[in-house]
Order: sequence, then structure tokens, then C-alpha cells
Amino acid sequence: MFQCRSSTALHSWIPLVLLALAGCESTPRQIDPPDLKDDFGGSLDRQPITAESVGEREMLHRRWQIDLKGQVAIPTGFFQDNGFEAGPSAGVKVAIEVEKNLFVGLDFDWANWEQKDGVASALSSPSTLSGVTPDQLFEELDRYSFLLSVDYDWTIARSFIVDKHPLKWRLGFGVGGTLIEGNVDATLDRQVKAAGSELDIVPYVGFCARFGTGLRWQASDSVILFTQASYDLVYPFTMEVRIDRNRSEVEGDIDFGSINLGAGIAFEF
Repeated sequence: MFQCRSSTALHSWIPLVLLALAGCESTPRQIDPPDLKDDFGGSLDRQPITAESVGEREMLHRRWQIDLKGQVAIPTGFFQDNGFEAGPSAGVKVAIEVEKNLFVGLDFDWANWEQKDGVASALSSPSTLSGVTPDQLFEELDRYSFLLSVDYDWTIARSFIVDKHPLKWRLGFGVGGTLIEGNVDATLDRQVKAAGSELDIVPYVGFCARFGTGLRWQASDSVILFTQASYDLVYPFTMEVRIDRNRSEVEGDIDFGSINLGAGIAFEF
């Protein structure tokens, strides 16, 4: 009445079950990448394309850089001559890589100028500032700039000085604002006070556009040494003073623009 199946038939299914289980635990499907070349004709490192490797590569495009710079700010007077002397400048920039070699960040710097051609003779009418050019109102000034910056790097040498330490050329621009605070020329201040008046320079707030270029050398995985040159266009070309607490615009134009030459160190992570 009852029939027993041969154990041989059962044993024949065991290899198939084991193969199915092994297939479920296999590694993700991989796609061999194409043989890509860099800008110098060399082969790029090849890596199987998987979900994990794509995620890792995407993370590498989010580098942060913190630049610390020291420089000389040279007054240009392109739009109006002035008697300011070149002065020290320092700043910091924080930027993130939004695309390969394209950085967007915030740039802040400070510069100090002194006036070399101040008021040298007595004024006929100190209370009206007759005969004084706008730049002569200053004994010295401090200029602060706050900019949104965009920079792009081009590799010009894959190995510079040290093997696999690239040298890059950077081109960038920035837009933002400038705040200038200054002290009244000492001679002028004495003359105004002797006439029974008070004189103050109204802090200047204006638009600033910066155009810059420079070289950047990857000294190590996390340290970059750089040199840079830039031009700052500052607008408008007018300024105001307070005479006896009455605010008025100074007759004549003034140019707070400058050429900036400097160097610094950047930390990358």
C-alpha cells in the first residue's frame, strides 16, 4: 500500500539548494570602468563601479579649504588719484568644493592705509573744508571686506618639487561689501577745532568686486601653500563727513580700490 521514494532523488536536490544559497550571498554586481586618461595622458586609477564606490567618490568632491593669507594692499587710484600709502593686509577664506576643482566660499580681509599727503597748510575756511581733497581728510584708515567668492583650479603640473604633489593655477572672483573707518587728519582736526567746530568721518559702506589669480602647491594631503594677486573695485566714489553733527557729502571723488599681493597657507580636509 505504501511506497517509499528512493533517497537518491532527495540527495540530487541538495547541490541545487546550496548553489541557490551561495548566489544570494554573492557580492554586488560590478561594472568595469572605462580606461580613462587624465589631462596629461596618464591612466587614472581604476576601481569597480558599485554603490559603495560611487558613494566614496562622491564624498571626495566635498573638500573644505581654509586659507590664511598675509599681503600688501596697494592703493590704485585708477578712478581718482589719492595720497594713500601701501599698507599691510590679512585675511581668511573658508570654501567648499561644490564641483570638481570648483570652490565656493566666504572671504574676509582687513587692510590699513596711511595718508602721506595730508593737510600741510592752514585752510582759509576750516568749517567748509574748502581746498581739501577727500583723501586728505584721513590720517589713516582701516578697510574691511566681506565677500562671497568663487574659485576654479587648473592642474598645471602633476608633480612639482615632490612627486605627486601637484601645482595648480587658480582663477576666481568675489562680490560683497566694504566697510571703511578712518581717523581725521591731525592738522585738519586742530584747525577745525580752533574754528570752534567738530569734524568726524562717516564710516564708508560700499560695494566691492574682487578679481584674483594665483598658484597653489599641494605640500601634503592637508596643507597647501599659495601665492595670489587680486584687484578690488570699490564703489561708490563718494564719502560723507559730519561737521557739527550735520552730515554732508564731501565734494570730489575718492577711490578706495587696491591691488593686493600676498601669500599664505591653506588647510584642506
